[in-house]
Amino acid sequence: DSSSGSLGDLFNPRSIAVVGASTSKDKIGNIVFRNLVATFKGRLYAVNSDGRQVEGREAYTALSVIDEQVDLIVIAVPRDAVPEVMIDAAKKRVRGAVIITSGFREVDERGEELEKEVLGIAARAGIRIFGPNVLGLCQLPGPRGPAAAGAGAQAALGDGPAKPGKRRSRRIDYSNGAFTTTLTPRTV
Repeated sequence: DSSSGSLGDLFNPRSIAVVGASTSKDKIGNIVFRNLVATFKGRLYAVNSDGRQVEGREAYTALSVIDEQVDLIVIAVPRDAVPEVMIDAAKKRVRGAVIITSGFREVDERGEELEKEVLGIAARAGIRIFGPNVLGLCQLPGPRGPAAAGAGAQAALGDGPAKPGKRRSRRIDYSNGAFTTTLTPRTV
C-alpha cells in the first residue's frame, strides 16, 4: 500500500531506533544517530551489539530489549546481520525500516539472496522498507521538527522551515532513484 496515510506514519514516527549506532564518530551509525539527536523530537534509541552508550545516551543490545514501542528503525549494520535485525523488528512489531546497509543484489548473488530474505521477512510482518543501500527519508519541516533518518538525507535536501502557504516535501531515497510526494498544507 503506497497511500500517503501509510507513508505519513513513517514520516511522523513517535520513536526511532538506530540499529548499528556506533560510538565511532566516523561510522554511519553514529552520524545518523547524531543527526537524529539534533532533529528528532520523539523517543530515540541506540542499538548496538555491545550495548555501549552512544553520544551519552543509553544503548540497547537488541530491539527486543527496548520496553517501549518502536515505530521506525534505521539499520546500519553489516549486510549479513540485516535479516536477524528484521526478525527482531518483526517480533517487536516495528512499522518501518530504513536500511542504509549496502552490499545486497547490487553486489553479488549472496547479496541478492539476503535481500530476498529481508523482503520476505518484511512482507510477512507488514514492515514498510526503504532500502537497502539508501540515504534515508526526510520531511521538511514536520510537526515534530525536521527529521532525517539517513546520514545524507537532511544535508542533501536542506532543513529550512517551510514558509506559510508553501508546499512541504516528503522524500525517500531508494538508492537508484527518489520517490517524492508534495503536500500542500491544509488551511484551518
